[in-house]
Amino acid sequence: MSKIFFLGGHSYGRAKTRLAEELSLAVQAQGGQVLWGRGFESEWGQPYGVWIDALRSPLQQYSAPLPPALGKLFPEFVSAASAVQSDRNQLFDAIASVLSHLSHQATPIVVIFDDMQWLDEASIALLHYLIRLLPHLPLYFAGTARPKALETNVAAYQLVKALRRDRRVKTIGLTPLDATATAQLAQQLGAEIAVEQIYDSSGGNPLYTIEIAQAIASHNRPYSENLEVLIQERLQTLSSEAQELLTWMAALGSSFSPNQINHITDCSLLTLLSVMAELEQQNILHPAISSNGEPGYAFTHDVVRQVAYHRLSEPRRRLIHRHIAERLQPLTETNSAVSSDLAHHAQLAGEHELAAIAFLTAAEHCLRLFAYADGAKLAQQGIEQCQWLEARPRVRLQLRLFKVLVLAGVTRQTSQAIEAQLHELIQAANHLGMSDDEAIGMEALIALNYEQDNLAEVHQHCLLAAEQGRTASPAITARMLAYTGWCLADIGQEMQRAEALLLEAQSLASRVELELIDLPSGLGCVRWHHGNFEEARPLLKQAWQMAQADQDHWREFVCLSYLVMFELEAGQPLAALTYCDALSLASAQLEGGNEAAIAAAFKALVHHQLDQTNAQMQLRQALVTLQEVDAQRTRAYILTWIADHHLKQSAVETALTHAQAALEAAQIVNHPSNMALAWTTLIQAYLTQNRKQEANHHFQKLKQQVERHSLSARANQAIAKLEQAWKDADLKLK
Repeated sequence: MSKIFFLGGHSYGRAKTRLAEELSLAVQAQGGQVLWGRGFESEWGQPYGVWIDALRSPLQQYSAPLPPALGKLFPEFVSAASAVQSDRNQLFDAIASVLSHLSHQATPIVVIFDDMQWLDEASIALLHYLIRLLPHLPLYFAGTARPKALETNVAAYQLVKALRRDRRVKTIGLTPLDATATAQLAQQLGAEIAVEQIYDSSGGNPLYTIEIAQAIASHNRPYSENLEVLIQERLQTLSSEAQELLTWMAALGSSFSPNQINHITDCSLLTLLSVMAELEQQNILHPAISSNGEPGYAFTHDVVRQVAYHRLSEPRRRLIHRHIAERLQPLTETNSAVSSDLAHHAQLAGEHELAAIAFLTAAEHCLRLFAYADGAKLAQQGIEQCQWLEARPRVRLQLRLFKVLVLAGVTRQTSQAIEAQLHELIQAANHLGMSDDEAIGMEALIALNYEQDNLAEVHQHCLLAAEQGRTASPAITARMLAYTGWCLADIGQEMQRAEALLLEAQSLASRVELELIDLPSGLGCVRWHHGNFEEARPLLKQAWQMAQADQDHWREFVCLSYLVMFELEAGQPLAALTYCDALSLASAQLEGGNEAAIAAAFKALVHHQLDQTNAQMQLRQALVTLQEVDAQRTRAYILTWIADHHLKQSAVETALTHAQAALEAAQIVNHPSNMALAWTTLIQAYLTQNRKQEANHHFQKLKQQVERHSLSARANQAIAKLEQAWKDADLKLK
């Protein structure tokens, strides 16, 4: 029996919602529990909004202690003292735990999502996770949407498509009414006559049938075949107070709470109660949960809302949305989740700067909730709003929005265009004397190139940022010096300058009371580079712990990568394996990048070092994947380890193949120490085969292209070992 249902069809109105409501009543009649959430166009940028709606009511009666990870979504139910910093896996597992507990109290549990086309990508990801994780529970899922509308939401459409492919979803299509059903519906509404005309005009559409039948029964006059005219005629029969408030309701969206209307319009309570009663009696509104989770109302048919909304002239619409935005703006100071609603109304009001600010706040909120795809969409919308702004606010906001876009993750295909735009904005900030904003742009530019493994570009941008950063405010200067110092240390370039920048940033940060993760991370890399393992280990661990506390998953991933490599080089593969497990979890929080491939490759390498079963097969597959995702830096590192291993096992030809591939990958990213390590292994293999000419050729190239003073302690040790091998082979060093 299928446990996932999709209620779809081409009907116009509430037919799908009514079917879902009937399903809800049937479940409750059997003693089950229904968790109902509805997607809203205005709140698609609010991560997990539909899940918050669905779970808020059952959590109020939840008998067991709530998982602390739920504090992010439900601060009203989880005290600040018990709330913990969590990642996306912990959040998903916490919701799975709640559903599992609820399923033992009532059977079955049915989760219904109305209007799936408006679900955000984070909510879709959570839904997919729970479907895969909890098939054994008496837990069912149902969603409604028109098929064409669903196709506009790529994440939701792909999920339904995948479930259909796996035959895990049952689709219940809604077809037009036939002549008999149309006649029965018309007769129920008091239009016993002219049922044939009603069927011919409505085409079996339930909403058309209702409106035409009501026009005949209520007004006893000819009806129009135009649905919009029918609805307009119906709205004109409302009281003037109801017509006025209806415009505000239509502007707010498909659903709203009375408190929202009261806050926005300053309408008296008595008038509001009277209007609500009138609109409910006219079947224009019906009780529902509003988009902010409060008990409220929703339009019975969204087409009625659209007609009411479009009765407004364009200037009036803008003024209404502007007023709504002005009333929402103070709420964002304490609730950043409101920012997506504010952005929606500010955009429709033509208040471009306010909309851009709200999109920025909403995008940053998404990043904190691990909803990277949603954050990227919001950042892009904010960037579009900036095109109408004056130079200074445009540059300031676009630089911050591009930084969010970069942190959310960009593809290699789009990175070049983004880099060009960042260069243009940084130049504009410099021309306008906006030092702080220029520094933020440089930070985004460095992060973009770092993500794409463009280490030569990272090096150049770091040197420029170190100089330009000193003209900014003390806090920005400290952050930029620390960031550029860390970048130089990370890519193994100019370690003396990197250390100087980090120490300068450390001194400045202490004066302005800043804690910067780049300081222990960068200094840990410097100590590790110099072979000072005792000082490096606690610094790298400190950086990892700071990343965890900040829920900065990208930094957490980077720090864990360091710790895996560090413990391997320290001769502690078991310790490295522990960090590999944490690295895999951290990679799961990052979308769209190569982090999962890198985590899998490091784990395969550690398994190989521990001589575990199937390790070689895992490692071969991992290297193929690294090549596919273009993670050349990690690929060079791992290939060098494998080449060295094969050389020690006297598998010289295999060692030569891997060392050559490692050298090519290291040269692509221009990482000096990785190049030196790959080259020394390659030369050692040639010497083992007594191929002195090839060995000498590569040794000369090594000396020409790599400066010894810039290399890591490990690379210098490898070169010293190679020099000894040359002496032993009685070759003349040149």
